[in-house]
Amino acid sequence: MAEEGTRYRNAANILQIDGQYKNMQMVQKGSAIPDQLGPSGGGYDYPLAYKTLSFTGLSNPVLVIRCTNLSYFITADQGGGAYQFFLYRDRTASSAIEWWLFDDAKGNLAPGWGQRIRNRSTNEVVYDTRIPPFRVTDQIYPFAMPLNGGTDFSYPAGRKYGYTPARLASRFTNAGASTVALRWEYSLCKAIAAGINIGWETEHVWIGNVGNTPPSPSPYNSDLTSWIIVDVTDL
Repeated sequence: MAEEGTRYRNAANILQIDGQYKNMQMVQKGSAIPDQLGPSGGGYDYPLAYKTLSFTGLSNPVLVIRCTNLSYFITADQGGGAYQFFLYRDRTASSAIEWWLFDDAKGNLAPGWGQRIRNRSTNEVVYDTRIPPFRVTDQIYPFAMPLNGGTDFSYPAGRKYGYTPARLASRFTNAGASTVALRWEYSLCKAIAAGINIGWETEHVWIGNVGNTPPSPSPYNSDLTSWIIVDVTDL
């Protein structure tokens, strides 16, 4: 016999919510200006600045960011529901990085009238109409980065789009002529009108007599990158 309860399908007849599904919903948002600088000097330079965000009480968090400069973040799971997110962009820029934190629906974040759906087995809240949902616009996967410049991805106008990295392309390039100068570059993302742009950004620079490869980490090159694009309009 089929399971009793409520099921929601979208216009493409894809099941959105049922007894096994738990919706992701926004639990917090904010804006940060990276003001922490990495080490420089002695033949080494770190062109990015970063900002650390710390949270507790999370289950399966996903952070979405948006910035007018190329940016990304990394996540550190500290255990027990505690997480840190490190937000990066060019240290010479002055732009803020907007961020939205999503997690499993908790059902206790919004007062007032609405519809709340619980699953049958554990009585957990799986959807709440009063809390903004995780609205995926696109999954860029995998995308082969061009050697030069960036690539624009356009979406319906009048909306606001954020992004979360799934995989960063990575490469080493020789930035020097007579002197060894190696750059370690990542594929990062930035917001543009009605979409996003993915381009190369330098994270580390080794200058001087450091041989053919930087001392750490070991060289690794991959031109494939993946991103999740999220509609954050009115959030």
